[in-house]
Amino acid sequence: GAKQARKEVEKPQPQPQPLSAEEARVGDGPQPLTAEEARAAAAAEGLELVTSSRNETGFKNVYKDSGRYAAKIRENGKQRHLGLFATPGEAALCCARYVGAERAAAEARGDRPLTADEARAAAAAEGLELMPSSRSETGFKNVYKDSGRYAAKIFENGKQRHLGLFATPGEAALCYARHVGAERAAAEARGDGPLTADEARAAAAAEGLELMPSSRSETGFKGVNKDNERIKLKAEKVI
Repeated sequence: GAKQARKEVEKPQPQPQPLSAEEARVGDGPQPLTAEEARAAAAAEGLELVTSSRNETGFKNVYKDSGRYAAKIRENGKQRHLGLFATPGEAALCCARYVGAERAAAEARGDRPLTADEARAAAAAEGLELMPSSRSETGFKNVYKDSGRYAAKIFENGKQRHLGLFATPGEAALCYARHVGAERAAAEARGDGPLTADEARAAAAAEGLELMPSSRSETGFKGVNKDNERIKLKAEKVI
């Protein structure tokens, strides 16, 4: 009796079998939604995901953030962070839920131009700043009206470069900020400083004008003279 009981206790117990790949996946908890799954979830709630051909994530108000995807929206001049997600689809679904069915559907009907607030939000999400200008009628540096649209232009190495034509000043300003990069954009955004000669040439060219150089003037321009460490313009009648 005792010997038999000891044998039963010492009998090897069955070892647990490894989980299959499917069982292991399910055991890890909820999986991130793919874009198609996010669209299906949105449709089930009467929503639409808002796509964007201008955004590398493929969705409006969704931005890459340290290997994940941030949902951010700008309202009343302030940016609101809605959350950080594993996939672009999940972040887009969060945005659609936040703005509601009516606005999401309206935005999904077309990749409409960015407003100034949306352009600022997109710039901030990429670590950039838009560069305002009190001297420009568009409100942004190196952004000019052009046949009912807005052109982003830059003067580099003595030559003007056309960066693109956009529906709104904010979109053109965002293009310019992306072109010059975060460091220069931040430096320029800190102050609406004096124009360099290249910037003045670019502004003149954008308005269909030309600066008048002069080899006889120490300033390098006709009708422009130094006056107490500043520059004085001498008006001349042009015949």
